[in-house]
Amino acid sequence: MPLSEHEQRLLDQIEQALYAEDPKWANTVRISDPRSHYKRRLVKASLGFILGVVLLMVGVVIQLIPLGVGGFVVMLAACLWGLSSWKRMNGFGENTATASPGQPEGRMKRRGGPRQGFMERMEERWRRRHDER
Repeated sequence: MPLSEHEQRLLDQIEQALYAEDPKWANTVRISDPRSHYKRRLVKASLGFILGVVLLMVGVVIQLIPLGVGGFVVMLAACLWGLSSWKRMNGFGENTATASPGQPEGRMKRRGGPRQGFMERMEERWRRRHDER
């Protein structure tokens, strides 16, 4: 549904005010491809993994067990963070709702993707009621 001329003008005014208020934020928001954000996160996760390896090795060499365990935890956290960024960057886990053979077409079984909010579920039920009539 397109915005009316008045709504578009208000939106432009709000946008200009936000850009004037915080130029650094404006540059961050102007990035057209959200994958660049996830690429930066992947680089940071890689650096975190390397830091974890270094901490683990130093902990082993100087026989300081808590430092080695901390390095392993840092490695694990960096791997999980990088994996989630990689999945989002490549689009895995999006639109995974599929109808199972035993269910009617209107009823979808969700697999893996993010949970729908309460309002989305209510809107879907409302649409199904009107479709059935």
